Amino acid sequence: MVLDRLKTFRASPPAVFDNKVDKDARPPYLLVRTSLLWLGAQSRPDAVNLANEIRKATCTVRVYGVGESADAARLLFDYATDAFLNWRPVITGRVCMQMYPDDTFEATPDERTGVAYFEQGSVWSFTSSPA
Repeated sequence: MVLDRLKTFRASPPAVFDNKVDKDARPPYLLVRTSLLWLGAQSRPDAVNLANEIRKATCTVRVYGVGESADAARLLFDYATDAFLNWRPVITGRVCMQMYPDDTFEATPDERTGVAYFEQGSVWSFTSSPA
């Protein structure tokens, strides 16, 4: 659902990769990594019900905008921010809260691949519970 949001948010979206960039890919593109944490009674007492069933989960989304310049990386960062800001994901059988920003990373050069490019990233999260 998060990948679909980025791929369809506007006409002519950037390339979006899930956790791994294609071998032949060249900037500009977005790299997305997600993780899911089921909240337990020790971390969040409100996350379980009386039967001690875990009910709430937090999804964390890391988005990296990769471009050939710092400006290009910032444009991709802005695209992801616009896509996620005030957006409430829809998951069948669950009630999702709005996405919220947790952190951002400035545009930094990276030459690990032998090709100079810049990346700028952000971390977003949302919680969900059963409907």
